[in-house]
Amino acid sequence: MNNDVVHYRFEFADGRKVALQISADEPQLAERPAWTELGFSQCRNCPLNTATVSHCPYALRLVEPLRLLGGDDSFAEVTVKVLHHGRGVVVKTTLQRALGSLMGLLGGLSGCPHTAPLKPMAFFHLPLASLEETLFRAAGSVLLGQYLRARKGLPAEHSLELLIDTMHALREVNSGLAERLRGAASHDAPSNALVLLAVQAAEMEYSLDTFDSALAPFFASYWAGEE
Repeated sequence: MNNDVVHYRFEFADGRKVALQISADEPQLAERPAWTELGFSQCRNCPLNTATVSHCPYALRLVEPLRLLGGDDSFAEVTVKVLHHGRGVVVKTTLQRALGSLMGLLGGLSGCPHTAPLKPMAFFHLPLASLEETLFRAAGSVLLGQYLRARKGLPAEHSLELLIDTMHALREVNSGLAERLRGAASHDAPSNALVLLAVQAAEMEYSLDTFDSALAPFFASYWAGEE
């Protein structure tokens, strides 16, 4: 089994099973639906130009999940099983939450310019992560990336400003994609999953912007006795 592939398996109460395999490779699609065209409900903050880019890279990543799961309701109960790097995670949850986890992974791999700073997280995917876990991983990913830039002699920003800007941009991206999917899916689970991601991005942005991070209690040893 290829350890670079993330295996998602959705099991519904009626016995139906849906399996998806996610890799860094671009999806091979038999057709590209009209709703994946860049100009179809294009995100307000999209830096891509329809003159040079024909299709939204994030939307193309969602074609197969939408084909298999776009007809299901947001609050349908599912058991989602995720296998990656030889480890398995099994969670019973709602479809919209499970899809939110999957879509976050797909966004990181998609090539969307706004998700690029978080692409390393996709290679170390943590399914159905909490807000605190996502904040920890996102901050670590951005700061390590800047450290590696400095090691290569490139300009680097040793703060979380890039992450704050990324979270702000992701709010717009996820909201824009939710609008795009409302015109493509017969049910609301995919678009609601993206709304949840937009809310999470807003919560992370607030935590960082106010410096009242949800992670602060876990790092108290770094300043114990010095305040």
